[in-house]
Amino acid sequence: MGTSKRGAHFFYPSNLLKMSETGIRSAEEQGSLETHSDWLDSIPVRKADTIMASKAAFKADKRPEKINAGIGYLIDPQTGKPFSPDVARMVTLDATADWETSYLPQHGHAGYLESHGREMVFGRETWDSMPGAGEGKKPDNMAWIQALGGTGALSITADFFDQFLPEDRKKLLLDGGWGNHKTIFSAFEITEYDRVAEGEGRYNHAGYMEALKAHPEGAPVLLQAAGYNGDGLDRTAEEWDEIVEVIKDRNLIPIVDFAYNGLAKGFDEDNQIIRSLVVAEVPMFVNASNSKNFLYNARLGSVYAVNWGDATNKIQDALCYAEEGVRPNFSNAPFVHAEALDRILRDENLAEMYRSQIDRMATQVLDANRLELAATLARVNSPSPEVAQVTNWVRNGSGLFVNIAPGGLGAEQTRFLQDEKAIYTAGSRINLGGIPPEKMPFVADAVREVLS
Repeated sequence: MGTSKRGAHFFYPSNLLKMSETGIRSAEEQGSLETHSDWLDSIPVRKADTIMASKAAFKADKRPEKINAGIGYLIDPQTGKPFSPDVARMVTLDATADWETSYLPQHGHAGYLESHGREMVFGRETWDSMPGAGEGKKPDNMAWIQALGGTGALSITADFFDQFLPEDRKKLLLDGGWGNHKTIFSAFEITEYDRVAEGEGRYNHAGYMEALKAHPEGAPVLLQAAGYNGDGLDRTAEEWDEIVEVIKDRNLIPIVDFAYNGLAKGFDEDNQIIRSLVVAEVPMFVNASNSKNFLYNARLGSVYAVNWGDATNKIQDALCYAEEGVRPNFSNAPFVHAEALDRILRDENLAEMYRSQIDRMATQVLDANRLELAATLARVNSPSPEVAQVTNWVRNGSGLFVNIAPGGLGAEQTRFLQDEKAIYTAGSRINLGGIPPEKMPFVADAVREVLS
């Protein structure tokens, strides 16, 4: 037993006293692990995630000219660090000073969920059109919950449907491109489709509609709302309308992945599919992330379950308390960054500053880099069909990502980019947001060279 500086008595477990006196005990003294070898040996050695492996290789590279075009976040060209809006940093400091360290409600920060939903995810007009909604009020037909980023939101949604959806409906039509989708929804039978129309460098809408119409009635479909992760090829308003019609006709469950709000075509357009589904009164789950458009490592996100009628309250309880809900997993959502974004969105001047800084990054980095890459590829003399397709792919896309090789990069091409050019990618996907604009001509030339 010992005494603290305040005079209170405290107890050391005897084994800790022994370790402090004699050092760490030998393996023999600790006891053998042979009893556990059967299950320890069964733990698989997994290959590193492609994106994380590329990041680790980039970090280990000592060349000062190296470029990380793989990891999916925005790099501020003025600082060379992950982008964070100035207003976000400023208001976060204020929120930290006012930090209440007690528990939030089980659903998380209600102010953030309301302001984020009304001002960014659904838009004021759509939000206010829902029953019982208004400024400061959650719509009657909505369940919501704060999540740990967009990945956390998708995990909550996947766990919910895994727990409650009948087995014969655990079939997911996937907007693929992000490898983590398959891991998150591993309990589901996943169907994919050919993303790109052959030889055109455009999204394959006809192929998707065929897959959608063949998908089992009442089963979920995962839709990437904007800034498609993988190739940047988004759908048009007309294409979304056709998709909504089939979803409603076949009673499919849309699970919307909304990770790049404001960074594709802008805040007023990127939520097109969400607004259309609300108007069509389709039951859905929206999974929104603020990692790219607020503070990357704040891990701020949300789930909005809409249009579920009398089941809304049961869904709210399940998201909070069920076996796979928030309470048994991470107990309670964090306060500071949710409070900061809520304050920004409720203040007209701060909200305008925030939106303008996101718009600046979208135009000065993403759009500028996309134009530079497209122009460089267009200068190729007698381009191969592959180069011509990628050129269209780049021109037709929006947001952070482009795919520079429809069939994927070969090992030799990847080595060339890394060893000769110090450019790190996630497979054939390039994140335009990770490339400082002054370095984009060099990257574009390297892409032209590797494709030629």
